[in-house]
Amino acid sequence: MCSSRDWLKPKFWIGAAADMPPSATVNVVRYSALAGGILYGILHRRTINHKQAQEREHAELRKREGWVEQARKEYARQKLEREGGADSVISDPNNPAFDLEKLLLKYEATK
Repeated sequence: MCSSRDWLKPKFWIGAAADMPPSATVNVVRYSALAGGILYGILHRRTINHKQAQEREHAELRKREGWVEQARKEYARQKLEREGGADSVISDPNNPAFDLEKLLLKYEATK
């Protein structure tokens, strides 16, 4: 009858070799490979996390630059409306300050 640990033994070993524990060299190679794999995994994870952090920072910077550009355009538009010079005729008919006469006069003057 087989003992409870017989299933752990490789079947291709013959005779006394099946009962011998692995040599010290085999154990050193096994644990060195294990340690190397763990270290590689840690370093690889740090690299990936670093790249993702840089991408998040870059996306945040682009978003903020977009806000700044939008604010600049809005400020320039408001500044033009406040100055109200001869060329600052509002051509948007949905704007409450729209004046058709001023618009027509402007178009006549440019001809």
